[in-house]
Amino acid sequence: MVDIVCANTVTALGPEHRGQVLIGGSHGGVYAGYLAAKAGVRAVILHNAGIGKDEAGIGSLAYLDQFGLPVAALDHMSARIADGYDQLARGAISHVNKTAAALGCKPGQDCRTAAELMTAAVQWSGPSPEFGESRFLLRERVGQPLVWGVDSTSLLRPEDNGAVMITASHGALFASAEKNRSPDRRSPPSSTMPAAAAAVAVSRAWLCSTAKASSPPRWRRRVRASATRARPGKAV
Repeated sequence: MVDIVCANTVTALGPEHRGQVLIGGSHGGVYAGYLAAKAGVRAVILHNAGIGKDEAGIGSLAYLDQFGLPVAALDHMSARIADGYDQLARGAISHVNKTAAALGCKPGQDCRTAAELMTAAVQWSGPSPEFGESRFLLRERVGQPLVWGVDSTSLLRPEDNGAVMITASHGALFASAEKNRSPDRRSPPSSTMPAAAAAVAVSRAWLCSTAKASSPPRWRRRVRASATRARPGKAV
């Protein structure tokens, strides 16, 4: 039986997602599509994240057509990014790839309708897709923090403590983290990043800086989606 399953991010998929139709809270960039395909999903619906520069926010659509994997992207104003259940409940399709269109998916559909059509997709098979370098050392100067570009915050490492990280991820909180906020929303949820970076820049969201490497973010600044790409990190 093919199920429709939700996940707030495609960076944490497991065996239970293989062969299913996934509603993923991640942006629709190539790296997110790669992770969905690597996990063996039957089809995936992602968030267009405002589409952004060079249509990077929907880059996974053409990328996954080569594997015959149906993909659709949701209008960024229809549902919350990083919240798979909200996307299933309220999302509206903005873009589909050729494989999804062949199943009857089309712009304007609600997310659930498109997902139900995708359950008829033939499970793609073959070797896992390959992906190029996803971490880039952008600057190394004596006495200054290293500056790294990464395609996802999931690629941060413990040894990145104190570095400046420019990441192609979106800047939203996962829905699960949002639930951990205090009722007055003044207390931030605990960080899920694997490293206490000195500063983090994300696509179309926030630039976070900390007074101490072990402290939560203290201030934030917007980064325009139209000026950056959701992939690669070195272009953000």
